Amino acid sequence: HPWPVLYRDAKASFITAENHLMKIGTPEKEYNRVQVILFELKEGDIFIAGSDGRDDIILEGTDDVNHDENLFLSIVEKSEADIDRIVKEIAKVGNLKDDLSLLAVKFVKQINTNIPDMTNKEKNILLQATKLHKNNENKAALLLLKEHFDHKYLLLPVFNLIKRIYLVEKDYANYSKLLIRYHLLHPEKNENLLKISKALVLCNQLEQALDYAECLRLREPFNEENLIHLAKIYKLASHYNVALRRLNEVFEVNPNSQEALTLKESIETIIKQTKVMNIDEPILELSKFDY
Repeated sequence: HPWPVLYRDAKASFITAENHLMKIGTPEKEYNRVQVILFELKEGDIFIAGSDGRDDIILEGTDDVNHDENLFLSIVEKSEADIDRIVKEIAKVGNLKDDLSLLAVKFVKQINTNIPDMTNKEKNILLQATKLHKNNENKAALLLLKEHFDHKYLLLPVFNLIKRIYLVEKDYANYSKLLIRYHLLHPEKNENLLKISKALVLCNQLEQALDYAECLRLREPFNEENLIHLAKIYKLASHYNVALRRLNEVFEVNPNSQEALTLKESIETIIKQTKVMNIDEPILELSKFDY
């Protein structure tokens, strides 16, 4: 399908991606893999997607088919991104050669998710908590932060301090919960997905860990660190064949990855020893594992 269109401030433009994904059924290009592309809308923006019928127009008074993809942009601007008016404007240009499907999504109003700034008193409390943390008095620091920042714990300086304390204390359960809450406010930050997944592995929550890591794989299919991380989780869950597939994806990016090669050898050794290729059984929680 043609590129989707962004209508912002009375101007229409294409939303394009670095890696163009071909239509289903098209012979695969090198490294061509389904990828989720993120795009942040602003208040008042209109996102328009449509079938290629929007461009396949037999121009009025001729037998020629339109080949100018920018024609649709001018139609969107003229119609102010109104779907019904777009259809009427296309009809003025010529006759449709193909079926036409259009979808419009408008970002009507931004919900205020801003957390109020810290007061001077709160800044002093944060400073006290930081000093307690530096003196390895982490429990006291946490109590102080929870008492005074109950509704502001996602303020970046507070969030970072609580996060550090949880890591030092090896409290991976609360660490992962904190990251997940932050991710709900900032779902566009891909780097958080891997951090959450790694924390969940340390909490023995393998299914959830896989969910976040596979979500990152859809967004960044060639992220070598994440692919190796996924292979490790599948290995822990005895899904050896899926682990090997993720490692093959690593080798597409980096054929000489020593970590991936070592991991592959260890998995192949297990397969030879157990004669098991486990793919259909549900992932089981493991009481102890080496990660």
